[in-house]
Amino acid sequence: PYETQFEDEYRFGEVQTVTYPNEQPPATLWYHDHGVAITRLNVYAGLAAYYLIRDENDTGAEPNPIGIPGGRYEIPIVIQDRTFTGTGQLFYPGPSWVPEFFGDTIVVNGAPFPFLNVEPRKYRFRFLNGANSRFFHLRIAGGPPFHHIGSEGGLFDAPVERSEILMLPAERADVIVDFAGFEGKDLVLKNVKLPSGVVSPASPNIPNIMQFRVGTTVTAPGPASVPTSLPGSLPSFGPPERVRFITLEEVLDAAGEPLQSLIDGLAFHEPVNIQVPAGDIEDWLLINLSADTHPIHLHLPQFEVLSRRPFDVAGYQAGLDAARATGGPNPNPEPFYTGGPLPLLTDDRGFKDTVSANPQVVTRIRSPFDLPTGVSGTQKYVFHCHILEHEDNDMMRPYEVLG
Repeated sequence: PYETQFEDEYRFGEVQTVTYPNEQPPATLWYHDHGVAITRLNVYAGLAAYYLIRDENDTGAEPNPIGIPGGRYEIPIVIQDRTFTGTGQLFYPGPSWVPEFFGDTIVVNGAPFPFLNVEPRKYRFRFLNGANSRFFHLRIAGGPPFHHIGSEGGLFDAPVERSEILMLPAERADVIVDFAGFEGKDLVLKNVKLPSGVVSPASPNIPNIMQFRVGTTVTAPGPASVPTSLPGSLPSFGPPERVRFITLEEVLDAAGEPLQSLIDGLAFHEPVNIQVPAGDIEDWLLINLSADTHPIHLHLPQFEVLSRRPFDVAGYQAGLDAARATGGPNPNPEPFYTGGPLPLLTDDRGFKDTVSANPQVVTRIRSPFDLPTGVSGTQKYVFHCHILEHEDNDMMRPYEVLG
């Protein structure tokens, strides 16, 4: 086990010792600074990195026992956006809070608009959206498709071929790309138009991310084909013990500009309103009353994205206001649905720790809340929007797991 110490997120001045036993399937994880109200600044400054978990099947070597690329043909690719001053220093607007940050320069693994020399063979790319606020909808223009093999919680049961993959901040996509047949070509990884219903005010638009320069010779041939099955799985949880109705809200000023982002109308420091008995399965209905898509990230569990349904925002808001006036709970959104389930998105597959909650949509996730082996007693975690500017003001809430 790996042990580290860090400042407790909920009560300043206390120190908490945390053990990460790595008791989970192999996965593309990452970690970053999580200081209250300054996460956006510290991650922007570079306090973030990958944390890859492997096992006897997914060794990272080549040949890999499960028939996927490895060694130097497995490449982590973290995509971010930044703005630089004329002297090359990082620039972040201030001193007041901004509702989102969008840079004017894409950086990949820390390099602005880079290129990667690749051989005409299969590669494994572990994509991570490490941006503060910007969404990425990836496509290799004029090039090969993605064979999507895993998400935040690890490998799928089988690859899925996709021409485009949506990635919101904190989301990861594990893919195989085959450059055979593209010898001598320069291919651009693009950020294309967002899917219908996914809303972000990103500006400026930056369509180019990086370039793949495909050579003409292969040093090592690697796997002959993309495997038809993988030693991973898809979520299959039992029925939930309970359902929670969780609202995503923005506070606007008189001019309609955002002042604050909230969950359940509460600031981060207000008392805990969600307590889950350890081992229980719950459905969380994320009811987005705001105008933007929010990548909602849960600490502790990996969950399943079950469904998305459109709803009447004004009608639900009226019901919510009436409930709060009498101290009642958030109302059930079911009477306010305006249509059936919407198609799931390319970022919804597999075990997830981050989900895109779109405006005018109720996004339903199902999650187990199991404490790590050896952990007992009541434990406190957080969930939040992973647009870091939203998280810092104040779209993050604690919840408790009752051990």
